[in-house]
Amino acid sequence: MVGDLHTFSVNESCLEFGVADPHVILRPRPGYVPKVPTTPFRDQVVNLQVLPLKEADPAFALLCPVCALRIYVERTQSFRHWVVDAITLAYQSQ
Repeated sequence: MVGDLHTFSVNESCLEFGVADPHVILRPRPGYVPKVPTTPFRDQVVNLQVLPLKEADPAFALLCPVCALRIYVERTQSFRHWVVDAITLAYQSQ
């Protein structure tokens, strides 16, 4: 499945956090075509559950896949689209 990680997106249709973050649902991008068409992950929906955190240390929250994904999405929001913007600018300047 590692080779199919690019099937996921932060688009609202592909990424859904549960109320109060008890889980996150990851759906494949529409139109995604894997390199190996017979891969079992082509249309698979991934549901990640929050890990029960009994420790008061905030560093333990990073071990939870739901918490870590939420943090990643929030922290990368400002520069997530830079590659697309750079390619668009390159084509416009020709």
